[in-house]
Amino acid sequence: MRWPIKRWMIIHLIFQMIFNFVYKYLFFYDTISYMSRFGHFSKQYYGNKIEFPKESFLISGISYYKDNCENITYNSKLSMTPDIHNVYDKTAISILYEGFIIGYVPNNDYVKELCKNNISDNLIIINIKQINHNIGIRVIPEIFYKKDKNLEKEVFFSDDF
Repeated sequence: MRWPIKRWMIIHLIFQMIFNFVYKYLFFYDTISYMSRFGHFSKQYYGNKIEFPKESFLISGISYYKDNCENITYNSKLSMTPDIHNVYDKTAISILYEGFIIGYVPNNDYVKELCKNNISDNLIIINIKQINHNIGIRVIPEIFYKKDKNLEKEVFFSDDF
């Protein structure tokens, strides 16, 4: 028995395959479309990537405190304080903006030790990103901050913020 395949079905499938090829390989080659849902690039990025200082870090847990981040700008003063009541990490260090927690120092030995040794320093915001209503803020302890015109002009971690 022969299946009734109509000409329009074949033409539709051919156009769909062509569209998928053009969409995937020609229009978005080496762009953010290759980023997986976990945020990792599946292809190596060779664009204008900025190398941030090794003392800088992204604030962890910021998605839980979005409401406290609404008015943050590059000139905002952020401070650190030990969070001894944190049930998940007894060595946690909270990051505060105007007295409210906006996140934590990442659970990385190097960064935690660096922040513990400079806990009285303010944090300087060197980059802000927002993608799909998620915010990311990169900071550096004030003692390690060196004014860099390139970091102030270029945006490594921003789409439309």
